[in-house]
Amino acid sequence: MNKINDVIIIGAGPAGISAAIQLKRYGIGFLLLEKDCIGGLLKNASLVENYPGFPKGITGLKLVNLFKKHLSELGIGIKNGNVINVDCKNKLYSVQTERNNFLSKNLIIATGTKPKKYEVKGSSTVKVYYEVHKLFNVRNKDIAIIGGGDAAFDYAFSLSGNGNNISILYRSAKPVCIPALLKKVLLKKNISYFCNLNINQIYKENKIVIESKNKTLFKVDYLIAAIGRESQLDFVKKEKMKKLKYLKGKSLFYIGDVKNKIYRQATISIGDGIHTAIRISQKLKDDYEDNS
Repeated sequence: MNKINDVIIIGAGPAGISAAIQLKRYGIGFLLLEKDCIGGLLKNASLVENYPGFPKGITGLKLVNLFKKHLSELGIGIKNGNVINVDCKNKLYSVQTERNNFLSKNLIIATGTKPKKYEVKGSSTVKVYYEVHKLFNVRNKDIAIIGGGDAAFDYAFSLSGNGNNISILYRSAKPVCIPALLKKVLLKKNISYFCNLNINQIYKENKIVIESKNKTLFKVDYLIAAIGRESQLDFVKKEKMKKLKYLKGKSLFYIGDVKNKIYRQATISIGDGIHTAIRISQKLKDDYEDNS
């Protein structure tokens, strides 16, 4: 018979990690699941400047390494597994991965977001990247980033330190990133941005060729799309979503970027995680007193 956990946390980004740390402090048993490596979108961040305690900012990767150290110091382990289905029967959650099935009284979904896919016009062989941490070791290459928001400009800044030439391409008349980020990018001579640019087609020659409708050509080695993100809930089947809706806030909790839409901040996610762990602690205490 499967062990019944008090809590299962799906996702080891800032929200899931902070929930795990707080549950550990309360002595509540839990299972922390992560399909990839921990940290969520922080892995892509060039510099986190609004995290208290780091007045000069800290790179996303360094902050993730501190998270890893914190988990290790507390003896919190992570179970690797890609969740493919979630259901609830008889007040127990069933969390199915590709290899195992886990049971829990409470479920925290902290799966963050997934990138909106960019439709490449003209070729199906052009590889599009959506996560820049995979390109941090790339040097002296030409890189195009499609998108004009915070992510696009942050990705450009992240990749500009290795002698790469970065072109940011977007359709709007002006950037929609925060002023502080735009100011940093403008100081980089190897980053250029092009507004009012509508892409006609993209195809592969020796390099990736991006052709705009006014026939402007960009020839690059790598293509990145940063055109927005949406909640990562692929594992929740549509027919289950309605049933789970009635459990939200009772024994089912969505925390962090998966519910915060455009407000994707590590500090907000961490607050969500701690707050949810406190609520679960009180709920378990109340359940115990009711059954005594």
